[in-house]
Amino acid sequence: MRVYEKSGGVVLEDAAWFDPAIIFDCGQCFRFVPKGDAFCGVAFGRALSVKKDGEDVHLFPCTMGEFESIWRRYFDFDRDYEALCASVCENDARLKEAAPCCKGLRILRQEPFETLISFIISANNNIARIRSVIEKLCAAYGEKIEAPWGDAYAFPTAEALASASVEELRALGLGYRDQYVKKTAMAVASDPQILSQIPTMDLDAARKALCQFHGVGNKVADCILLFSMDKTAAFPKDVWIRRVAQEVYGCDCDTLAARYGDAAGFAQQMMFYSARWKKF
Repeated sequence: MRVYEKSGGVVLEDAAWFDPAIIFDCGQCFRFVPKGDAFCGVAFGRALSVKKDGEDVHLFPCTMGEFESIWRRYFDFDRDYEALCASVCENDARLKEAAPCCKGLRILRQEPFETLISFIISANNNIARIRSVIEKLCAAYGEKIEAPWGDAYAFPTAEALASASVEELRALGLGYRDQYVKKTAMAVASDPQILSQIPTMDLDAARKALCQFHGVGNKVADCILLFSMDKTAAFPKDVWIRRVAQEVYGCDCDTLAARYGDAAGFAQQMMFYSARWKKF
């Protein structure tokens, strides 16, 4: 894959294993949405438009410096996903059959605090509502930034959300999650290093550490670990995955996850996306 700057953006030439339509529609990220022929959103305080053109990907606005410092890791470009897909499908005929519809799927490396709050909001919620609430939260408490499509907002800091009242948060549509967001933001604001310590722990310890935050259970913890802390063995167990485990593999989720070892998180995303689109 060749990477170069062009017209205020960066082109990823021959990025065969990269499909924004799949990456942003498999439940791991809520701030990128389709606008015309691109997906537009905000991450790490930067607005970005992502467009697939044949085998090339265009990131705009973006410099080579920003690509190397932010987007290379965000999109996990240093991992060979074609080889990863082949490895998880090697002894799994069902996953191999579903694999073509997942070509281009990557696991994002998101900002931990944003991921923590986003998945607290996601509990017992649907994607359209999750996106709406998060955007309202960003508009109310996030820093305003310029974007090619108009005004946009960075995700709020822990300090900004900690200063919000429960009533203000509830007015944005958080419902019963308002107290969880408030208390979690206060905990992070009072100890800025609390999240940075978790990726150094083993998977079980990291999960337990995240479950100390209000509104975080095992499923939400595994989402945070997989989508922001590079814990690739994390295996979020939602209704789709429980159904796949039972109806396709005839086992429980823990038994299924153990088949894939450190690649369990990628296998989970393949199953999730395939099941949602009835390709599994």
